Amino acid sequence: MPVSLLTMVRLPRAAIVVVLTGGAVWWACAERTRELPVGSLPPAPTGTFTCSSRCGVERWAVKTLSDPDRQRVDLQPQPTSIAQLTRLDRPAHLRDNRRARPVETTVFQIDARLIEWRNEPDDDWHLLLADPDDPSRTLIAEIPHPRCPGVCRSGLAEWYAAARDSLHALLNERRPANEPPLLRVSGVGFFDRAHGQTAAAPNQLELHPVLRITHVPHDNRKPDPLRPR
Repeated sequence: MPVSLLTMVRLPRAAIVVVLTGGAVWWACAERTRELPVGSLPPAPTGTFTCSSRCGVERWAVKTLSDPDRQRVDLQPQPTSIAQLTRLDRPAHLRDNRRARPVETTVFQIDARLIEWRNEPDDDWHLLLADPDDPSRTLIAEIPHPRCPGVCRSGLAEWYAAARDSLHALLNERRPANEPPLLRVSGVGFFDRAHGQTAAAPNQLELHPVLRITHVPHDNRKPDPLRPR
């Protein structure tokens, strides 16, 4: 069920339970996960992983950074805007297990209004984001579930759990009524297929996966470093 931020101040109890569960996973992972380097990712771990049965299928390795091209992803966030991202050219062909360079090997950082969010059937957190300077420009961002098998293979469960935890905390901050929160979102570019999603960008570009969410510091426009907090 979608949760609109236009009329909501605090999260419903069910959503809080999801976050708390994710938080527990994060702490468990944080104790046994090394700090990841800034710059590029190491190869994805190998082996058999069984963490959850509710995960996606289509281009799932790319969506969770467990694909063979993940080492090509530059983790230095590139500041941009939703308006600029929605104007990027869409590739003519997309491969299931490979990235379309340079967009899908870039971490983009945007400031955005969170208009709505919901928990998807694959347990992704699905965020509808609008450009603060042009609300008609929108795109989708997704935070994978920390216990999804693709996430286990990526070794990045703590990043996704931390992003969910940050979103939960920011949504529960006090702010003027009917004012959607202004977020700073860092995530990897991803071209989805068109399947009638509300607020999808014209080129179907998403930030998937989201690696970090913070509030917008009005006195500092520099990129935030990508390290779990």
